[in-house]
Order: sequence, then C-alpha cells, then structure tokens
Amino acid sequence: MIAEKCQSDLGSSAVSLRYFNPAGAHQSRLIGEHPLGIPGNLIPFLGQVAVGIRDRLKIHGDDYDIPGGSCIRDYIHVVDLARGHLAALHWQQPGAHTFNLVTGRGSSVLETVAAFREATGVDIPIRIGPRRLGDVDISYADVSLAADQLAWQSEFSLDDICRDTYRWQQMNPDGFPPKDS
Repeated sequence: MIAEKCQSDLGSSAVSLRYFNPAGAHQSRLIGEHPLGIPGNLIPFLGQVAVGIRDRLKIHGDDYDIPGGSCIRDYIHVVDLARGHLAALHWQQPGAHTFNLVTGRGSSVLETVAAFREATGVDIPIRIGPRRLGDVDISYADVSLAADQLAWQSEFSLDDICRDTYRWQQMNPDGFPPKDS
C-alpha cells in the first residue's frame, strides 16, 4: 500500500527498515532492555545470568550443520539502530525504499556467549538443550544498500553490545526504577 502511494504520487517517499536482533544498552546506563518475565532473546538473557537473576543459559541445539553447531544471528547495537533510523529520516528520495540496518556479520550462539564472557569477565554457565522448532540455522543480511544510500553502517561490535548490556543490567538488576507519583 505504501509503495502504491509512492507510485501514484510521484513526490511521495517512504522508507522501510529491516533489522533482526537489536541488543545492548545506551552507554549512559539509563536506557536498556528489561523484558518482563523470562527474556526471549539471547543478549538480555545473558545479562540476567551475568548478574545472578538466572542461573544458566539454555542453548537450543548445538548440532546445526554450520560452523560451531549453534544458530548464527546478526546482532546490532541499539545505538547503531537509532542512528540508522535518523539516517533514514534525513534521506530524501522519491519512491518506496527498503534498507537492512544490520552489521552484515553473523555470530553463533556459542560465539556470543564467549564474547559476553570475554567482554565482562563473568562466567556464563550453559546447558545444551534440544533445538527449538522453527529456528533457522543462519540469519543475517546485506548492509551494502544502507551503506551506499544512507551513508550508514554499524559502529559498535558484539563486544560493545555485551559490555553495555552487562553494565545496564548491573546498574538496573530490577529494571527501570519506579516512577515518582
């Protein structure tokens, strides 16, 4: 529908952004992720294990037919993602356009656990369980169009994501402080 609008009104423009695994926290430690209940994503779960909220990480399968045996995902730092949104807002080209805001590099679950351990100095106990139904082996994307057209690329590494997540979780073990009435 948006693309049709852009085709019928030649002055119209629209940008769709695709990204997969936003993670991390702002370096100020004032903004971070605090899922309600058990985190459904790897990075916040690692943060909760690191500060003792959870006792261990359950890895869903280590027998995938890929290097390392665990699923590969493209994690993007939330600050990079915010910068990507700003780049898209400032980009003015008629028509409907779609960009991937990703790093273009995948990291396996086991590599991510190792990166978290390295970045934080905290041991992360793990347990290998069966695969989850529907998990794909590899999920990452090409960032070249966003780099070329938006002049955007990710700046933060997986280590930065791990370090910032851990610092946020240390400072905010119970999530955000209650709002004053």
